[in-house]
Amino acid sequence: ENVGLFQAAIGIMSYMGIAQRGAVFHLFPRMSEELKDKDRQLEINDYLFFTFMISFPIALFTILFGNNVISVLYSKDFSVLNDILIFFVLSSFINNAVVGFQYVLTGMAKLKTHLVFVIVASASWIIVAYYYIDSMYLGALGLGLVVGSSIGLVLYYGYLAISINLTVLLRNKLI
Repeated sequence: ENVGLFQAAIGIMSYMGIAQRGAVFHLFPRMSEELKDKDRQLEINDYLFFTFMISFPIALFTILFGNNVISVLYSKDFSVLNDILIFFVLSSFINNAVVGFQYVLTGMAKLKTHLVFVIVASASWIIVAYYYIDSMYLGALGLGLVVGSSIGLVLYYGYLAISINLTVLLRNKLI
């Protein structure tokens, strides 16, 4: 039953990631070019704007109508997933930003830094999941993913803010 719930949660996260993966096909080759820091900022802002404008409504709809979504995609047997679905949806939403920052870092050929950040973020979600597994069961995995994604976001953004003076200007796109 837990394996089925896990597969259902991962499936719903994959549906949310379609727009993000589409944007990555544009972002990754562009980040691999020789770019000035300002151009990297423009690219990451375009990427974040696109993925957030697509994934935010999907995430909101999934959270508000989780039971209906689960019933349509799977069956009512998986309705207990709705209690922990918010963790998986939130981690997927945060991960959309993390992926963009990862491509900025790898495009700058900072592969050792990227490796360290991946190890720290992945280890943190495993540790959190392990610590809470007895009390939260499958929800511990979702909570671990949220914590790991958040730590990754802070690490990548912090490093890029210091090294290339990265600022996120989503507000300017909306005005």
